Amino acid sequence: MIAQTANIRKFLAKMDTLEQGIADGKPNLGLVWGDYGRGKTTALTHFVSMHTNAIYLRAKARWSATWMLDDLLDALNLDLGGKTREKYASLAHFLTLHPHIIIIDEVNLILNSPSLLEMVRDLHDLSNNNPFVLCGTDDVQTRLKRYGSLYDRFRIYMGFEAVSADDVALFAKDAPIKLEQDALSFIAKKSTSIRGAQLLLERLFSKAKANAFKTLSLADIKKLER
Repeated sequence: MIAQTANIRKFLAKMDTLEQGIADGKPNLGLVWGDYGRGKTTALTHFVSMHTNAIYLRAKARWSATWMLDDLLDALNLDLGGKTREKYASLAHFLTLHPHIIIIDEVNLILNSPSLLEMVRDLHDLSNNNPFVLCGTDDVQTRLKRYGSLYDRFRIYMGFEAVSADDVALFAKDAPIKLEQDALSFIAKKSTSIRGAQLLLERLFSKAKANAFKTLSLADIKKLER
């Protein structure tokens, strides 16, 4: 079970919109972006673990259209014979009959490969708008705007934001040491990412325990961090 951070809750709500739009005849692509360490991949893989009709792929810097297609088929456990063109048509037909939410992470690695992005668009169109979700770093939204015919098909957009004080409180809720509000805000501001917040909490709780603290305020943290 993962922590239900603000980003996770918002992401799952967005994905619910995408699920409800399957086969309604409207474009059904999703775009997710955010800096490293903000929980994007955790959210994506968590969603896939809860849905039998969802698959997760990590883009590769050297992907060709054939390699990407083969990775898609492997993730769907499909063994389609024939040439690349025939496999492509068979996959589109399969997705029309059996919609799957296809998530492609690290999409910034293929933003300079128009043929791969066009392949996503075409598979989406040829399969009665089967949903694809593209995920990348902070600049992916701006860079994808260059591909208007693809960008116009996005139904959902979401940027993963920096960790919040409420998120830090969630990470620390079972800890024996209580954090005051100013401490929560300080940890969120200093770390910005989930990984950073968790590492900082671990270090602070270790020092607090060694010094017999029962609660931690911002003033206490500054003493411990000297």
